[in-house]
Amino acid sequence: MAASIDNSLQPNSYQTFLRYALLNPTSLLEPLTESAIRLVKQDGEVSDKIELASALLAVIEELAHRSEDETRADGNQSDRKEHALVNINELLERLLTGVCIPSLQSSRPGDIHDRGRDTDFQLVHTMCELTLSCLGFRRDEMVAVRDILFMMCIKSLQTYCHSAKLSHIDRDKTLESGEDFHVFTSLELLNYFFEAAGKHIPTIVIPQVWSDKLFSEILRILNITRDKTVCSRVVGILLPKVLSHSINLLPDRLKLLWDQLSCDPNSEVGPDKSKAIVSATSGCHSNTFLTLCGMADFFFPAGGTLNADVIDLKSIDVFWNLVQIGLKHDDSMTRKRAMYLLNRVLDLCSKFNIEVMAHNSNDKDICPVFWWSAANSGNLQDIWADFILMVEALEETQVHVFKPLMPRLKGIIEATFPRETGRPYLHSSWLTVLFQRCFFHESKNTVVKWAVLEFLKLNFKQCPLLEQGNREFIYGSLLKVLHDSGVYSRIGQPEINMEAEGRSPVGTALLKFFKSSSQAFSDNSEKVCFLVDLLPAIQSYSGWGTVPMTYLCQSLANIPACKAWDWTSVKRVRDIIASLVTFPTHLRGALSCCLIETVLNLIDVSQVTLHQFAIVIGTVECLKRGSLLWQQLVGWFTIFGKDLKLEDGCSSLADGLYRSVCSCIDAQAPQGYSSAGVIDANHLAKILLLTAEAHFAAEENEGLLRGNLGDYPTPLHKMLYPIQDVVCRLHSHAYLPSSKADQTLKLLLAILNQITVDRKEELQKDTTTMVIIYIMEQCLEELLSYIMSKITMETDDLIHVSRLMVCFDLMEILSSLTHRGLFGIHSSVKQYLEDQVTKMAQLASRILAEEHKDNSMQSQIKKLTAISCLWCVIHHYNNTDTNDVCIPKDMKAVLASININQRFERPSGDINVSTQDLGKLVSTYEEKRWECVHFMVNVVQDSWTSHEKCEWLMEECISVLDIVYGSAILSIINCLEILIQQVLPANASICIDSMDITWRLVNDIQTDSGLYWLAYMAFIKMAFQNCVLAAPANSDISQKVHTIVLEICKIAEQKPGVLYFLISRYCQYVVTVIENEDCDVETDINHVDLLIQGCIYGPIQRRDHRTSQDSISILMKNSVNKPASEVARSVIKPDNCVRASMISTLLTVVSKKPKGMSTLAKRLCQDLLKKAMAVSEIRKHYLLNSYQHRIKQRIWQTILVLQPCFDKDTSEFMLKEVIGTLTSDCQLSIKNLKEWFVVLVLLKYPEFQSIIWQVIEKDAARTVNLMTSIISIITIMGPVIESKREKESFMHQALTLAMSFTMAGNFTVRLYAQAAFQRLWTSCEQQNLTELIDKYPGFQKCVEFMQNSRHTDRLKERLLGNFFYFKFDPLQDYSLETIFHTLPFLCNVIEEELISPDILQAELCSISSSEMDFIIPFRNERDDLKMCEPGTWKVRGPTAHSSSSSESADVIVNTGDVQKKITPWTETLLSHDLDDIGSYGNRKGGKLILVTSLIDKRPNLGGLCRTSEIFGVGTFVLGNLQYAESHDFQSLSVTAEKWLQLQEVKPSDLRPYLLEMRKQGYTLVGVEQTANSTNITQYRFLEKTLLLLGNEKEGIPVDLIQLLDVCVEIPQLGIIRSLNVHVSGALLIWEYTRQQLL
Repeated sequence: MAASIDNSLQPNSYQTFLRYALLNPTSLLEPLTESAIRLVKQDGEVSDKIELASALLAVIEELAHRSEDETRADGNQSDRKEHALVNINELLERLLTGVCIPSLQSSRPGDIHDRGRDTDFQLVHTMCELTLSCLGFRRDEMVAVRDILFMMCIKSLQTYCHSAKLSHIDRDKTLESGEDFHVFTSLELLNYFFEAAGKHIPTIVIPQVWSDKLFSEILRILNITRDKTVCSRVVGILLPKVLSHSINLLPDRLKLLWDQLSCDPNSEVGPDKSKAIVSATSGCHSNTFLTLCGMADFFFPAGGTLNADVIDLKSIDVFWNLVQIGLKHDDSMTRKRAMYLLNRVLDLCSKFNIEVMAHNSNDKDICPVFWWSAANSGNLQDIWADFILMVEALEETQVHVFKPLMPRLKGIIEATFPRETGRPYLHSSWLTVLFQRCFFHESKNTVVKWAVLEFLKLNFKQCPLLEQGNREFIYGSLLKVLHDSGVYSRIGQPEINMEAEGRSPVGTALLKFFKSSSQAFSDNSEKVCFLVDLLPAIQSYSGWGTVPMTYLCQSLANIPACKAWDWTSVKRVRDIIASLVTFPTHLRGALSCCLIETVLNLIDVSQVTLHQFAIVIGTVECLKRGSLLWQQLVGWFTIFGKDLKLEDGCSSLADGLYRSVCSCIDAQAPQGYSSAGVIDANHLAKILLLTAEAHFAAEENEGLLRGNLGDYPTPLHKMLYPIQDVVCRLHSHAYLPSSKADQTLKLLLAILNQITVDRKEELQKDTTTMVIIYIMEQCLEELLSYIMSKITMETDDLIHVSRLMVCFDLMEILSSLTHRGLFGIHSSVKQYLEDQVTKMAQLASRILAEEHKDNSMQSQIKKLTAISCLWCVIHHYNNTDTNDVCIPKDMKAVLASININQRFERPSGDINVSTQDLGKLVSTYEEKRWECVHFMVNVVQDSWTSHEKCEWLMEECISVLDIVYGSAILSIINCLEILIQQVLPANASICIDSMDITWRLVNDIQTDSGLYWLAYMAFIKMAFQNCVLAAPANSDISQKVHTIVLEICKIAEQKPGVLYFLISRYCQYVVTVIENEDCDVETDINHVDLLIQGCIYGPIQRRDHRTSQDSISILMKNSVNKPASEVARSVIKPDNCVRASMISTLLTVVSKKPKGMSTLAKRLCQDLLKKAMAVSEIRKHYLLNSYQHRIKQRIWQTILVLQPCFDKDTSEFMLKEVIGTLTSDCQLSIKNLKEWFVVLVLLKYPEFQSIIWQVIEKDAARTVNLMTSIISIITIMGPVIESKREKESFMHQALTLAMSFTMAGNFTVRLYAQAAFQRLWTSCEQQNLTELIDKYPGFQKCVEFMQNSRHTDRLKERLLGNFFYFKFDPLQDYSLETIFHTLPFLCNVIEEELISPDILQAELCSISSSEMDFIIPFRNERDDLKMCEPGTWKVRGPTAHSSSSSESADVIVNTGDVQKKITPWTETLLSHDLDDIGSYGNRKGGKLILVTSLIDKRPNLGGLCRTSEIFGVGTFVLGNLQYAESHDFQSLSVTAEKWLQLQEVKPSDLRPYLLEMRKQGYTLVGVEQTANSTNITQYRFLEKTLLLLGNEKEGIPVDLIQLLDVCVEIPQLGIIRSLNVHVSGALLIWEYTRQQLL
C-alpha cells in the first residue's frame, strides 16, 4: 500500500491527495519523507519543496494531535504505541537530517522587503516550522538534534561576522559554505527556537549558556554589520526575545548593549566612552538608531518607570548627542528613528512628569543637553513642539509647508538664552540640528538662504552656541553651505530700492559674522582656538568659487585684532592665497589684500619671524611700492614689527635681514632658462624696503631696525652692504663665482624695480630711495662695465641668456633713474651711461646688419642680444618725464639705418632646448623687437614712416602674432596702432585683416585674465582710434568696426567691464570731434549707434554672473580707501559707468551746441523711440526693475538730457510722440520722466499747450494712464509758469479740467483730479492770483469739502505726499542728479540703476580735461527732493499692471495652525523595519482586503493603491499585476505599490476567490447601490472585511452581488448619480479605518 501511495504521489498533487488521505496520517509519513529526501537530493524546484514540506507539516501536526488524544483515551496499549512512535521518531530524524537541514543550508533568502514573494524565504519559513514540529513531536530524543541545529546557527553568525569584519561588506558578500546556514536562515531558525521556548515546549528549552553565547554574537553583529536588513532582523525579532529570556540579566545586557552603541564602531578598543560615536557623524550609521528604536520598550518603557538597575538613557548626555546626530543624518530613515526616540522620551516626560537632567561632560556648561521638570513642563512642551514641528516639516520638499513655521525659529533661539530665574530651556546644540536640516533642504532659494541668513545674524553673546562647544558646526555644516555660490544670490525679486548691502543678504551678513563670532568668547584662549581652527576648516573644502571666497576674505579681514595665529596658521593663509591662482588677476589681488589684512590683525608677532612673514608677503602679486597695501604694511611694521620673533642667532631684525641678504646672494643659481627667476629675490627686496621705510618713518632711536650698526650710517646701509660689496667687484674680480654675481644682480634688480614706481618728486624726498641711490653711485661704473662685458660675450648657453636679460633690465632701470635726476651727484655717471648706450647701439647695428645664414644657437642668441641692446637704447631716450624725445643727431642716424627685419629662428641641429624654453625666447625677442619698431615709427620716423615700410611691418605683425604669447602680444598690438595710422589711407584691407586677427587672438586668451584685460584694452585703443572711427560710414573698415562692436556687446552680457573701455574710447573720439569749431556733428560723428548703445546699456545678467558682480561691487564699496578696492578698481568698472561715460559725453556735446546738433538729437530720439517700441512689443505689462522697465527708463532719461537742444519742430514731433505713449507705461519712474519731458517742452514752447487740451477732448483716448498723466502734467506745470498772465490763463483751464475730472467714472482718475485741484488752488492762493480766485468763489468750498472728505482721505494723502506732487519742481530740479539718481530712487528703482553725480563727473574728467559751462547741472541746487521718501503710489487701471504683491498676500504668523503632512510619531517606524519576517503585513489595517479586479482605468487603480497604503490595507487585489508597472498607475500611486501586499485575481476568477475568502472568515462587502444596500453611516465594519469595488461604468455584476454579504452605499445630495470609483473606494477605506483603528 505504501508503495502504491508512493508511486502515485507527485509534487503537484500533494495538496489534493492530503485533502482525502489525512484520515490515516501514519501511513503517509514514510512515503512523503522518502519523496522529500529524493527531491532534496535531486535539487528540485523550490516550489515543489515548499508544497511537499507543507504536506509533511500537516501530517506531523495531525500525528501529534492523534497521539495526544490516544494517550489520553487509552493508556493500556502503551507498548504497541511506543513501538509505533519509535518508528515515527526514526522517520522524523531522517526528515530532519535529510530534508530540513539540507534545505536550510542550500537556501539563500532574499531581502526582507521582498518577503512573501521570495520562494527561498518561503522555503526557509516552511522548513523552520517543519523542524520545530519534528523537534516537538518527540521531546527527549530530539535534544541532540536541537543542540546541533543551534550550534550550526551560532557558527553561521560567527562566519558572517568574520566575513563582514575582514572585507567590510554586506550580507551579499558573506563567505559561501555548503555546511553553513545563510545568516537569514540562522536568524529565522533561532527566532522559531525562542518562540517555541516562549510557548514552554519542553524539547525547546533554551539553556542559559546558549542565551549568553547568542547575545555575544548579536553584539558582534550589531558592531560589525552595515547591512540594515540583518540588523533589522536581529533587533526587531531576535534581540527582544533573547533579552526577555533572561530577565535577571536584563540590566547588565542593556548596559553592554548601550556601551557598544555609544562607542565608535571603528574602534577596536571596545566599549570606551572616550571614543564616543557622537564625536563625528561619519562614525554613526543607521543600524545604531535601528537598534535603539527596537529596544525602546526596554530603555523607555511605556509606564515611564525603569527598573532600578536598568540604565537611564534619558539622563546620559551621550544619548542626546547621538539623537542630535541622527536628526542631522543624511539618511531619511535614520532621521525618522532619531525623531522617534526624541518623541518617545518627550511623551514619557510629559505624561509622567519625569525629572530629567542630562548634563554635558563639560562641568562649566550650566545648561544640560536635555532636561525636563514638572515645574516648567508647559514652556518646555511648547518649545519642543515648535522644534519638532519645524524638523518634521523640513522632511517635506514643499516650501509652503515650512514657510509659515519660519517665525517660530525666533522662539526656539530665545529658548537658548540664559534666564535670570533658571537654566535655558534649550541647549544651543539643538539649534545646530535645526539649522543643519535647513542648510541641506532641497529648496535652496528659500529655505537654505533663509536659514543661512538667520544663522549668520545670530547674536552669540545672547545665544551661547559657541560657548557651549558647537564650533564644529561652523567649521563643518556652515562652511559647507557657504561653499555653494548659489546661496549668495539675491533673495526673491526686488520690488523696493535696494542698497548695495541688500544685493546679497547672505553675503552681507557673512561680512560681519566672524567678527561677531570672535567677540562672543569671554575666554581669550577659546577665541584663539576658534580662530586657529578656522583656517584648516576653510582649507578642507577645496575649489572655493570666486563669490564665496570674495565674501569670506572680507569677513576674515573684519575680525578685530587678536594675537592668535602662529607660523602654522600664517602659512595656511599663504596656501589659501596660492589657491587663488585660477581667479581673475584683479580679484586675486583684491582678495590677497583682504587676507594680508587678516594676517596683520590676527598674527602673534612673538611666534613668527620676519623671514616667515616675508614668505607670506611675497606671495601677494599686487604688492608694489606706493600702493595702499604697501602703506598699510609700512604702518604695521612701524607699530608691531619690532616685536617679531628673532631668527636664531640674530640680535636684531636688521641683523636677520643682513643674514638673509647674504644667504640670498650666496645661493646657487637655478639651472635652465625655464627655472631662472627672481621670486626669492623679490620677496627679500619687498621686505627690505618695507622694513627700511618703517624704520625711517619712526622717530630717532625708535626705529624698527635699531641695534648695533657698527660703522654703517643706517640699518639699510648695513643690510645692503653685501650687495654693494659684490657689485663693486663684479668687473674687476676675476674669481668671483658667477652664481654669486647672478644672485646679486637679481636681488639688485628686484630692489630697483620697487623704487622706480614712484614719481621723481616723491623719490627725492624718500630716505630709503636716496640711500639706495647713494650706494648705487659708489659702484655704478663697475656695474655698467660688467654689463657691457656680458653683452659682448658670445655664448650658446641658455643660462647665459637669462643672465643677459637681467643685465638688460638693469640697464633700462638705470637709464630711467638717470633721466629722473637721481644720479646727479657725479656728472661723469650720466656721461658714462651715455657712452655705454652708444656702444650698445653700435653693437646692435653691427649684429643686425649681418646676414645670419646659419640658424645655430649662438647666431640666434646674438640676434636676441642685439635686439635687447636696441631695446635698452630706445628706452634710454624714451624714458624722460616730458613728451619731448631728444635724440642726438648721430644716434638718430644710426637708428634710422638699423635693420630689425630678422626673426628669431628655431636653432638648427640637435639642441637641448624644450619647446617651452624656445617659445619664451621667441616671445622675448619679438616683444623687444616690436617695441623698437614702435619707437622707430613714432619717434625716429624718416624711412620708417614710408608707406611700403609700414605696410610690410603690418604684414609682419600679423604673421608674428601666431608664434608669440604673453606680453609680446601687447607690444605687437601697440605697434599695430601706430602702423594703422600710416597705412589706412592707402590700404584699408590690410588694416581690416590686422583688426580681425588681433580680435580673434584677444578672444582666445580670455582664460588668462591678467593678460586678457591688457590685450583687450590695447586692442580697443588700436581698433577704435580716431582715424578708424572717422572712416566713412559705408567703408569696409567702418563695417568691420560695427561687427566688432556687436561682438563686444554680446560678450559684455557675460563679462562685466568689457563695454566700458570701448565706450570710454568712443567718448574720447566724440569729444575730439566737437572740439573742432567747424564740425557738423550730424555728419562728422560716426557710429551713432554706439551713442545709443552706451546710453541704454545695462545687461540683465544670468543669476550666477549677477551674483559674482554683486560680490565684487560690495567688495569695492566696503573697502573704499583700502588696498582691496584699489586693486579691484584698476580693471573693474561697474556697469553703470558705461552709461555715466556716455551721458557725460552727450551732455558735453549738448552744452557745446555744435552745428547740426538739433538734427542729430532728433535722429537719436527717433532711434530711441524705436527701441522703446520694440521693448513694448516683447511685453506690454512688465514688472518693476524688469528688463523692459530698465531699458525704457534709460531711454527716457537720455531723451531728457537731449531735450535742451531740440528746436521747435523737433519739440513738436517729440511732444506728440510722448503723449501718444502715455497710455501704455504704468511704472512710476517712466511715467514721471515722460510727464517731466512734456512739461519742459510746454514751458519752452507755450504755443504747444493746445495739444494737451486737444487730447482731453478726444473721448477715445481717455484711458486711466493718459488721464492721470495729463492731470499730473498740468499740476506740476501750472505753479512754475513765470508770466502771470500766462499762468492765470493756464490755471483757468487747468482748474476747470481738474474739476470736471473729479466726477469721472474711474476712482483713480477722480482721486488724481481731487489732489490736482487742491494743489492748483493752493498754488493760486500762494501766488495771489486774485482775479482767478474771485472768478470762481465756489472752488474754495469744493477744496474745503475735499479736504474734509473721509472716504478718500488716506489714499489722497498718499498721493499728495508723493514727491512728484509735493516737492518736485520741473525747472529747479532739472539736473543729472535728479534724472539719474534722485527720481529713480524715489520711484523704488533698484540701486544698481542709480548713477550718482560723482560718477558722472569722474567719467567726464576721464574723457575731457577742458572746463565748460554745462547746460544741465550735475547736482541739484536744492535738497527738497533728497528729503523725500520713496513713493508707493501706483496707477491701477484697466491697462496697468502692478508688480507689487497685494496687501492680502500670505502673512506669516508665529502662532496658529499650520500644515503638517507628518505621520504621528508613534507610527514613524515602518512596520517592515522591525517586523517578523514570518508575519508579513502585520500592520494596523492589515485585515482589510480591497478587490479592484473589475476596475479598468489604471489611474483609478493607482489612486486607490496610494489610498490603500496610507490607510494600511492588508491586501490590494488587482485584475492583473502588470497594471502596477504602467506609467498611468505609478503616476498616481507614487511608489505605494512597493509597500503593499499585491495579489492578482482575474475578473473571471472572482467568484471562486470570493467563496474561498468567505470560508476564511471574511465578510464580503460591495460598494454598490442596490435595492437592499445599507447606508455607509449605519454600517459597522467587521475586522476581517473584503471590500469589492465595481467597474467604472457597469458597477458590480449581478451574479457577484448575490455572493456578497452586504452592499453599502454613500449618501448623496447632488444631482449627479454616482461618484468616481477612486473616491468611493477612498471613502469606504477611510470609514473602515475610522471604525476599526481610530
